[in-house]
Amino acid sequence: AEHGPATMSKIREPAPQRCRQRGACEFHAVPVRPSRFRAYRVLEFLQTLFPRQPQGSAEVITGLLQTSNWPCGDGEEFFDHTKLFRQLVDWVCEREIPGDFTFDSYFTNAETLNHIHGRRDRFGRPRGYVGDLKFNRKIGWKGRELKAEEMAGEIDPDSRKACHRGRKQQWYFTTTIHIPEVNHKVRIVIIWDKKRDREPRKILATNRAGWEVVRILL
Repeated sequence: AEHGPATMSKIREPAPQRCRQRGACEFHAVPVRPSRFRAYRVLEFLQTLFPRQPQGSAEVITGLLQTSNWPCGDGEEFFDHTKLFRQLVDWVCEREIPGDFTFDSYFTNAETLNHIHGRRDRFGRPRGYVGDLKFNRKIGWKGRELKAEEMAGEIDPDSRKACHRGRKQQWYFTTTIHIPEVNHKVRIVIIWDKKRDREPRKILATNRAGWEVVRILL
């Protein structure tokens, strides 16, 4: 995208037809142009996936059109992305749609993480998420507060483990950390392309502390 922050606007996996068959999906944050993003289009898209939802289910999304606060050049107004993201999370949870939420670093903030963790699945567990973490995000580790990239720089190459996805090999380090204002335990996974690389390729954050690394990456 050339403009604007990322917006949750399409299904990551599985494909729409499989969503209808299995009743499961994951929402994924992807970059889009704000001028092409409208709450009613999101609603229409969701209703094509779940056409049997009861009447009145549109209220969660259509309410955004009346309270939006992002002006646009064509006279329409758009909703704050973070608030819209939480509304869509609620939409999924209220319909007990299974799956975990994945998103890019724009949404990996304390407000969003606490909101998802505060919702429960049908087993009474917090809803799961995996999000990209900004390299300059402040985290708490070993009694210190530092940037995520600074923590990554302190990880000795001998402490990094290999992981394989198909023919591709990368190296990772994982541990639980504290993110300021986040009210639950967070596990991060730091990924390097090569064992002795100075800069990490990606840093992920999740509330699924018991998941294997491969599952987090997938």
